[in-house]
Amino acid sequence: MAKLTYGSFLWQRQQEGRPTRARPLPGHRKSPYDVYPTRELYEDEFSKIWSAQAKYHSSMTDENKDRIYNIIFKQRPLKSQKVGRCMYMPDEDRTFRAMPGFQCYRIYQEVNNLEWTGGKLREHPDARDAIVALLEESSTREVTFSKMKGILRDKGLIQGRERDFKFNFESSKRKGFDSNLTSHIMQHEDYVGPDWHKWSLERQDKFIEIILEDKSDYTDMKQQLDAVKRQLMDEFSHLSETVAEKCMRAPLTDRTANISLKAAHLMLEKMRDGIADMETGELKLPLQNEAAERVAEENEYFVNPMRRRKADEAGYTPADRLPYYGKAFEAGSHIIPGSKEPKEEGNDLLYYGGVSNPTVHIALNQIRKVVNELIGRYGHPESVAIELGRDLPVGPKGRREIEAEQKDNQERNRKLDGALEELGLSRNPINRLRLRLWEELNDDPVGRCCPFSGKKIGKADLSNESIEIDHLLPFSRSLDNSPANKVICTRQANRDKGKRTPFEAFGDSPDGYSWSDIQERVKHLPTAKHWRFGEDAMERWNRDHSDFSERHLNDTRYIGRLAREYLECICHIDKIDVVTGRLTSLLRGHWKLNSVLNENDRSRKNRDDHRHHAVDAIVIGMTSRSMLQKVATAANRAEDLEIEHLFPKGTNGASPIDPWHGFRADVRKVINEIVVSHRARHRKQGQLHNDTAYGIISASDGKDIRHGTKQKCRVVTRKFVADLKGKTDSATRKSLESIRNLRLRQAFLHAYKGGGFDAVKELAKEKGIRRLRVVEENKTVIPIADKSDKPYKAYDGNSNWAMEIYSFPKGHKKADKWDGVTISTFDASQPNFKPSETNRPHPAARLVMRLQKNDCIEIEEENKKRILRRVQKLSDGQITLAPLHEANVDARDRDKEDSFKFLTKSPNSLKQLNARKVHISPAGRVSYEKR
Repeated sequence: MAKLTYGSFLWQRQQEGRPTRARPLPGHRKSPYDVYPTRELYEDEFSKIWSAQAKYHSSMTDENKDRIYNIIFKQRPLKSQKVGRCMYMPDEDRTFRAMPGFQCYRIYQEVNNLEWTGGKLREHPDARDAIVALLEESSTREVTFSKMKGILRDKGLIQGRERDFKFNFESSKRKGFDSNLTSHIMQHEDYVGPDWHKWSLERQDKFIEIILEDKSDYTDMKQQLDAVKRQLMDEFSHLSETVAEKCMRAPLTDRTANISLKAAHLMLEKMRDGIADMETGELKLPLQNEAAERVAEENEYFVNPMRRRKADEAGYTPADRLPYYGKAFEAGSHIIPGSKEPKEEGNDLLYYGGVSNPTVHIALNQIRKVVNELIGRYGHPESVAIELGRDLPVGPKGRREIEAEQKDNQERNRKLDGALEELGLSRNPINRLRLRLWEELNDDPVGRCCPFSGKKIGKADLSNESIEIDHLLPFSRSLDNSPANKVICTRQANRDKGKRTPFEAFGDSPDGYSWSDIQERVKHLPTAKHWRFGEDAMERWNRDHSDFSERHLNDTRYIGRLAREYLECICHIDKIDVVTGRLTSLLRGHWKLNSVLNENDRSRKNRDDHRHHAVDAIVIGMTSRSMLQKVATAANRAEDLEIEHLFPKGTNGASPIDPWHGFRADVRKVINEIVVSHRARHRKQGQLHNDTAYGIISASDGKDIRHGTKQKCRVVTRKFVADLKGKTDSATRKSLESIRNLRLRQAFLHAYKGGGFDAVKELAKEKGIRRLRVVEENKTVIPIADKSDKPYKAYDGNSNWAMEIYSFPKGHKKADKWDGVTISTFDASQPNFKPSETNRPHPAARLVMRLQKNDCIEIEEENKKRILRRVQKLSDGQITLAPLHEANVDARDRDKEDSFKFLTKSPNSLKQLNARKVHISPAGRVSYEKR
């Protein structure tokens, strides 16, 4: 057996009539695979085949063997991401947080800020230096405030009991400062050892830089590690090979700071050595912002970004228009920098760079379009009000609850970091999450196993690629990325589950899985995850979270923070007012504005109408700084945040913060005149077809099957047995009748007739069948041909790019009609496609309009002109329309209890309605398309 390759082993099994496919066996949960190849078997087969063939081919050298081995079995190193630019020195790249120079800068920044009642540490240099030394050489990751107080007591700066005074940073959730996290590791005898502290700061920086610098030029990980080891031993000749290898793998953080190493050193020098007072010459230890001010005065390349925030700063001139946001932030904050290559000029994203979050990228570009249009119409704003996604100040009880929660989270993260350090894993959010989810599997570590397969998962397995994080409710369907929607499981179980809920994947106990056992394991998970294993899990999620998700909330907060800084380009920071989302909600309800769009339920915002954003904008615009201060001060004192209790109405029925009389009626009038703008989708980018491949049996009309041309065909595809169950008895029977294999079709129909669908599942379990080949008649697909131009498979091109509507010349049989040609995304993406030419139905046909998703048209309906509709969907011969202001339209159209319904029209029906394509600017200005 030792001389066999894996392939010859399978061949022997095939000759014996035994199975050779790596697939689960029915009823064997603990040993689900009869044949399952490991990575080692494939590597062994490669080595044996190469050795056997090398003697016949001179090109099969050891060098070529290593190269091909790496291509097959090694992961290609990921392309390194560009780091951002320093916020103080825009020409410099940001440094790593693990660099000793940055760690030292951070320590002096925190320590120089340390104060207590009656004293400031920066006024006592000896005590300051003693605490810095403690932080630099600590054997623990954190130095507690108690130890720092001990130093102050030894220096005679404080007396009495420790609890009688408190540091300004001290709270229930913060017990001390982080030590020098790099020195904490490198001073250990397994790494550099005590000699680490004898090295200069520059030498320490050089050592860590070698370990962390980009090595993406090398083709594989082994070359990278060898290069790092060689450089360490060349630069630091006293290091042994063993120590160099350990240092290379040290659990250093690879996160970047927001400043460069050069800027950190410049400010560190001032904070450490002090700066002289301009008038008295007295040396004092500065705060970080004071150090930055002095460095900026001495170094022309050092920019202090805090300068422009001063109201009396001379020389502030607002820009005429908002520039591209990447240009506004190119000083180094928020964006991944662009290439600045001349060839990329004109492409702002490539030239200046941008944020990695596509939602935020789109939002900032839309802000630019809206603001610039408003400036063009009304001039520069006197002030700007913007809503940020944060809460109002809470009362004393609320603050205590928040602090307690933050304290618990910090304590949990400390414990997780300690466990990760023991495992030799980096302390980063991903590893913390993996460890946290592993601990959630069971209170007893011995009982921690994959919730789906039951396979035991040990702590050491967390670094294993066979263990993965799964979204219980598929992320693509729920957009829920919270820890409550995640479990840790085996890779195989994650693959078997796919984009389904646990019940959809395992509810019928497929081979290798037992639903009853899964339900027992679920009991050990946190209670918040139990319902996600239910049969109605997706229905519950859609019902309770239809218009919000954690990702949307986080994106909104991020957009708000960046928008505030972005708008400083056209308005001084002192003129930008910030309103909280919570305050907007309170005032909207207090001023009875919910009823403007929601007469049926005046207590809640109507999110089914896009104009609710305009109502919020009015509230934000009405919220002055004085009002914000009044509400914030009142809320800070009160436990109850009800606005009516904070500002009760007087005898005239008005409260101190109400606008003018008739305010609500004026809001209603303005809202009814708003024209909602939608971002049109004109690009050809996107999914060309769905993922499922269909086997082609024949064309439905008996004609030849043509590559890349949409046509109706008789096709075959695989479906899970559970998916054959229909909503009615006739639908289920029809699904079973579509099984292609005659023998299996008869067997499953017989089982269904005798015992219903449970009998079908039982029969599938007995036969070890998870999926069946079924036939679909008259399926519209896109055939794909092989190299010999023979169609061999097809895809469902369920995405349309546009509909071109044409009118015909006189004498044509359709001269008095409009005809529409639907163009799929697949067709529009072909190299030879030309809009308004490729699909023109007649040489003399005139293009009336091209409609794409979110395009808008004006129609006449019931003798009313200027009824605007938005294109929601395009299909063969039909255009689905919705009013501009209506939101959540897909779900509402499917909801039988909702009065909303789509308007579906043919191209010729649009002619009868005198339809015209219109363009709506981001600020709501309507213009007509000319053709």
